[in-house]
Amino acid sequence: MNPTDPLAELKPLMLPEPTGFWPPGPGWWLLAVLLLAVVVAAGIYGVLFYRKHKIKRRYLAKIRDLKNQWQMDRQNFSPLKINHQLNLWLREFHMELPAPHWVSGDYRSWQKHLGNFSDWISTPAGYHFLGGPYQNPVNHAVTQGDVAIWFEEVPKLLANLSNAKAQLTAEAQS
Repeated sequence: MNPTDPLAELKPLMLPEPTGFWPPGPGWWLLAVLLLAVVVAAGIYGVLFYRKHKIKRRYLAKIRDLKNQWQMDRQNFSPLKINHQLNLWLREFHMELPAPHWVSGDYRSWQKHLGNFSDWISTPAGYHFLGGPYQNPVNHAVTQGDVAIWFEEVPKLLANLSNAKAQLTAEAQS
């Protein structure tokens, strides 16, 4: 040993045992509980969202299927038949609204009511769409262009009605 070296007399440093991962500290437990709460809340929201839009998705799928059939074979599809089917589905969907907001079956009240949800109802294509089931087919000049517009506008109208349904339901519950 060298008497002039003071560091030689020091004992080596003893490292503590490494800290284990378990059990976690209280902060990690809090974070885990918060994460679990977020996952449960997201799951509940997802289920409610799915249920809320289930009917709309079903009718949109019907419209999409009818549109695909029409696009594949336009010659064999009567515009009036398509008109009747779309109007029927729109009325079925509309019947899901709370009872005080139903509309009588005549053409004018239906047109006025749907005009609140979409501007295209007042166009010639909208007039032909709503007039189909109520007017004489001989006086009803529906074109393939009208049908193409219907397939674009009816899903938007369904979405607007669905939003109105959510508002009406919330008002009815409060």
